[in-house]
Amino acid sequence: MMTMIDERTLVTREGIVADLRRLADLAEESGDRVVAARALKLASRIELNKPTLN
Repeated sequence: MMTMIDERTLVTREGIVADLRRLADLAEESGDRVVAARALKLASRIELNKPTLN
């Protein structure tokens, strides 16, 4: 599933997961383990609920 914000920006599930993982890394570096854990949890839920395409 892909959504267009505008004609230049494509939002994908993989991009959102990557952004959440980057957020988790930044949060952990700054010492905010709660935000890091929540971002990783959400990223893993998105990955696990990914529909399979056959």
